[in-house]
Amino acid sequence: KFSSIGTNLLKKFLKNEIIVCKKKSVDRYNRVVAICFKKRRDINSWLVRNGLAVAYTKYSKKYIMDEQHAKDNKLGIWQGTFMEPEKWRRIMN
Repeated sequence: KFSSIGTNLLKKFLKNEIIVCKKKSVDRYNRVVAICFKKRRDINSWLVRNGLAVAYTKYSKKYIMDEQHAKDNKLGIWQGTFMEPEKWRRIMN
């Protein structure tokens, strides 16, 4: 249920606008790590700030304040309890 809510919020935010992604690096699985923008707005930041994603502080400290805002305001995933994706993947693998 939550993922469909998050998807709908993201679709509404993006509003069929042009998205530009800037490659930052490639991870150990050969996936591109990028920051994506709607105009000049950092979409990654928007997702974390609205509680639709977590800040992966293991790789970057960039979104810590956005995550704190979501936590303080009980937005998105911070409305309840959940297992952080990194921990969940470790358990499931």
